Amino acid sequence: MMAERRVVRVLDIERLTPTGRKVVLDAAENVPDDLVLIFTGTVPRGSRAAFYRDLAKRCLTVEWSSPRASELPGWILQRGGERWGIELTHGAARALAAAIG
Repeated sequence: MMAERRVVRVLDIERLTPTGRKVVLDAAENVPDDLVLIFTGTVPRGSRAAFYRDLAKRCLTVEWSSPRASELPGWILQRGGERWGIELTHGAARALAAAIG
């Protein structure tokens, strides 16, 4: 309550009802300066819903996807070195990626 900013996170926006979508769009249009709204979700494949396009116009959007299976060993090697300062062999990275799935 005493913080300079408030953060509200809304999960799984793809599950919102039409009424919920309207509330989210209205909120994104009129965000107070001391509030940060974070909406997370997955746009359904092939969706043409105007909701996602309209929301993207009102917000900063960030999209990412999971690495492909062939990219995992390289990602593990890079992340292990950058984040944790550890060195793995290519074989160890492949084994770890296979174990993760």
